[in-house]
Amino acid sequence: GVINEILSLNILCTREVLADFLKGRVVTSIEFGQKLIIAISKNKYLFADLEIRRLVTRKIYQLGDSDLAYWMSMKCVELNPQDQVSASLALEAAIKVGDDERILQAGGLSLTMKNEPSGIRYSKIAESAIRKNRAGYAKDLLTRRRMKLDLEGHRLRLGLCFQEEDWKGVETEYARTPKPFSEDDSLKTYLTLSHIENKKMAKARASIDNIKDGIERDLLNYHQKYSERDFYGAMWALNAHFSKNGMAIIDEEWGNN
Repeated sequence: GVINEILSLNILCTREVLADFLKGRVVTSIEFGQKLIIAISKNKYLFADLEIRRLVTRKIYQLGDSDLAYWMSMKCVELNPQDQVSASLALEAAIKVGDDERILQAGGLSLTMKNEPSGIRYSKIAESAIRKNRAGYAKDLLTRRRMKLDLEGHRLRLGLCFQEEDWKGVETEYARTPKPFSEDDSLKTYLTLSHIENKKMAKARASIDNIKDGIERDLLNYHQKYSERDFYGAMWALNAHFSKNGMAIIDEEWGNN
């Protein structure tokens, strides 16, 4: 087409103009964007330019072809092993596709860059590792990148200890969680449940008092009393919740049975 013929002339400033189009500085239709990518692919000299390679790959990702974007990103890193921008995009594309092997491969590349890319979704890499029976790798990653994690990452970090029944580990890792994440009820719940499982009921009760969500607090109070085999107290913990929410309470005679 016309675009291909123009690009094949390799006119001065061709790369700069293409960069403007690919960055969206010039408003175009999706169809034009697709035709532009096809035309660029037929003029291989353009791919000698690092910025063009990155922009084309990102445009493909934005157009919704995550499979191709992943392949392109990995090829970019193959050409330039320290291309952290392409490594980061490869990870995002792999996450979109939902392929654990690709996520671990692209994630591994990002993590080994001399200058680690910002915004890496460590939790997604850890989730893939867990699904591939590499919980040890996930735990090590989340521990080492603790200060860079999002809430999902901190949930996984504590959750791994909890699933391993490492109650002391849950308490230790919670204590190492930075604010504001340490104030989230989901992490406080892990801490409370670990105290209950570890028979540290005084600590469990103190932890329950720190839960902000009323329903969560009531249910944990019920669970704590039930775990102590205080079935009467557990029943009234539920009744307190039902009563506050205008619901019928459990009859004491029924509860005793």
